[in-house]
Amino acid sequence: EFRRVLFRSASTKGSAVHKQGLAGAASLSCAALGTALAAYDAQRIDQEIARLSTVLRPLELLQDVLMPALASVGTDWHLGRAGIAHEHLMSSAIRHALGSFLRLYTQPDVPSRLLFATPSGDRHEIGTLGAAMLAASSGLGVTYLGPDIPGRDILQSLEPAGARVLVLGLTAAPAGKVTEREMRTIVHELPRSVELWVGGPAAGRYAATIGKRGRIFQDYASYRRELVRVGGRAA
Repeated sequence: EFRRVLFRSASTKGSAVHKQGLAGAASLSCAALGTALAAYDAQRIDQEIARLSTVLRPLELLQDVLMPALASVGTDWHLGRAGIAHEHLMSSAIRHALGSFLRLYTQPDVPSRLLFATPSGDRHEIGTLGAAMLAASSGLGVTYLGPDIPGRDILQSLEPAGARVLVLGLTAAPAGKVTEREMRTIVHELPRSVELWVGGPAAGRYAATIGKRGRIFQDYASYRRELVRVGGRAA
């Protein structure tokens, strides 16, 4: 999705073959990461992610390999097939990789700047960090604050950062009172000149609070379209 379409006349069959090949490669990649994880081999995990980053586009790497790998170890932990140490090791490796890619893609002269954070009460940052990496890879400016940031601190960061868009990640499963209160503060006090984008598994739980003030994203495709709208590359 981040590469220009060179052959617009390519057949649907060819496209399907490409997708099937990508799915197979992604499956093998997740298996390789799982093997390294089972051996607690952090170096091999880092090496595999680095290798994949040279052959996959940023969106493919994120949605077809890194996020499925993280979800897989989370499922294994809940089923008793993996320990909490496995989950922490994989999370740490993915967080480190995404942070490195974010710094790699950062450019000084950009058409628009986006500010990324998760509000107080939500400590899960990998999905938000991945969204920041995608924005940077499309040529947009990114200010990444991190997880569990008080709403007023987020609001006070917008003007100094020159942010045109505030992107919030909401991943905590239950709709907590702290996060609800923070979201109300952000929605009510956000400058009209700044757009509000919200994504993550728990975003829909706050739809009533967000209302018409913001946009809720359920998938990477709709998010990517908005990145293009605010000046990101379509490739």
